[in-house]
Amino acid sequence: MPEAPSRRIALLLGGLLACVLVVMLSVTLAFRPLPRTPEAAASPAAAPGPRLQSAPQPDLGSYRARKQAELAALGPIENEPGWARIPIDRAMDLMSEHGLRATGAKEASP
Repeated sequence: MPEAPSRRIALLLGGLLACVLVVMLSVTLAFRPLPRTPEAAASPAAAPGPRLQSAPQPDLGSYRARKQAELAALGPIENEPGWARIPIDRAMDLMSEHGLRATGAKEASP
């Protein structure tokens, strides 16, 4: 004998109510206030402020001048024996004349 639809609806509503109660209990327990301890009650130390300059333009100008001089310099590279630095304009001319040297790339398999 099949169950009456009203019994199915009552079971469904009872299950839904049980789920809602479980969720409400879980949320209540998850968000309950924690006991205050003396360490937590003390105000945290202020974080140090950012080290900002009031006029960074002179430093930026000298930084850009150093980098530009580095791009135009000729000589050995520090901590890289066997390597030399050449001016960027000369390097671009060499690249346009000769292109990149092959580095032994593997042949593609068909």
